[in-house]
Amino acid sequence: MSSLMSRLTLGFAVCSKSAQNADLHLPQELLDLIVDELHADVRSLRACALTGRPLLHRARAHLFRELVLTPVSAQRASPSPHLYPYVQRLRLIGLGNRGTDQWSAQSRTLDIVSQMTNVREVSVINVELTLLYDLHWASTIDTLFLNILRVESRTVFFDLMKQFPNLRHFSFYQFHTLGEEDSGDGMEPAKEKIRLKMLEVCFTYSRSDVVDILIHPRSPFSLEDLATLIIKPKASDVDALSRIRDMLAVTGEALTTLDIGPFRMHSVNEDLPILDLTRLRILHIAISDRVIHQALLTWWTSVFASRREKWALEDLTITVLLHFYDWDSLTAHGSSHFFSARQKWDELAKVLCQLAMRKVYVKLELREGPERFLNEVKDVVDSAFGVLRVQGVEVVVEKQG
Repeated sequence: MSSLMSRLTLGFAVCSKSAQNADLHLPQELLDLIVDELHADVRSLRACALTGRPLLHRARAHLFRELVLTPVSAQRASPSPHLYPYVQRLRLIGLGNRGTDQWSAQSRTLDIVSQMTNVREVSVINVELTLLYDLHWASTIDTLFLNILRVESRTVFFDLMKQFPNLRHFSFYQFHTLGEEDSGDGMEPAKEKIRLKMLEVCFTYSRSDVVDILIHPRSPFSLEDLATLIIKPKASDVDALSRIRDMLAVTGEALTTLDIGPFRMHSVNEDLPILDLTRLRILHIAISDRVIHQALLTWWTSVFASRREKWALEDLTITVLLHFYDWDSLTAHGSSHFFSARQKWDELAKVLCQLAMRKVYVKLELREGPERFLNEVKDVVDSAFGVLRVQGVEVVVEKQG
């Protein structure tokens, strides 16, 4: 479809006697749809921009939708201020050690960002907080991604976040506060709350970087309307499950979608907490054949087995990360891979039959090893989940190598 639109649009440009005054004799709505089909074709978008005014605005909207600024590129940024209002996604990327390099063109950066009046999404990676604090952010920003950010205190961080009052999707990874923090006792709560709809977090070695920031008395965030929570645990975190439980404890009743990556769990025992996820409608989980993750399949089975009559779950996605570190020994000794054991999948399928779900999607991702072992695991999962299909549950098992 895109290639057809590309040829059609390029044909307009070639057949026009005057590219500057081309009259295409088509409704503007149709021309906009044609250009939208070419959103990933830079060559065709450039041709559209040169064809005439009917295509110029829409082509620019796609060509300049995203802008990446580094300390180097900020100095070479386009001097054309009329292009900045087209930017909807902005990425600021620091290049120095721990982001301590000074942006020599800081005043230039301030000028550029202040002209982006329609930006909706901002990503900040390895950038000093002082630069972010001095920038003038558009009120249209509803999505913010922070990565490798170090701040002096939570108070400074909260003051920065107040510049994004319409934020709805917030992600922060590898986020650290430096120095000792006060408890916030006796402090006046934030008057204006940022009512998040989606939150993405990655737990680090410091618990206060995530949960305590969200529940701090001066925190500008409100999780009452939070509908989607994405958690990416650190592989080195030996207490990830407790952190996940703490994170869920501060969310509101509006939470319906949860995405949890694989977390460290060497074994399953009675002391491990069983998460109460019965209010969820959509759940995405990930398991792995790494030694620190192999107990997850059994643990998740026990989670689904708890409070069966109360589950509201409709859609379940299971991402299976396969590394096949021992594939050479599997070939030599004729042994089976960890996820090729039918019993574990049968037990999970039996429990899922009790939840009255609508769809189960299993995604097998090959990270390392021969694809033939991936086919073996797919056959086992397909066969075990056959009982779900009998009950009318839509089951999809796909492999990605």
